[in-house]
Amino acid sequence: MQYFIFIMEMNVTRFESDTDTEVMVQLVRHISDQHPEEPFRSVVEKAIQQLEGAFACAFKSNRFPGEIVATRRGSPLIVGIKTPHGLDSDYIPVQYR
Repeated sequence: MQYFIFIMEMNVTRFESDTDTEVMVQLVRHISDQHPEEPFRSVVEKAIQQLEGAFACAFKSNRFPGEIVATRRGSPLIVGIKTPHGLDSDYIPVQYR
């Protein structure tokens, strides 16, 4: 991630912390700025292709209201969906109360 921090600092990206998560978000934003015509999913795909290591993330953006893009590499990703009905899962039985 240090490489991306260096590159993005050269492009005057301002970081609020030194976490990998913030770097990922800023990378998605940077790619979205560079390719404003790209759909959100494509933007996230371009960003994660540049990452190393394991992660599990869900991305939302004001630029793409009503959309969420979830991705993972090497880590589990569980997404909860609120519903009045039960939801079957391959591994974990899910119940709502």
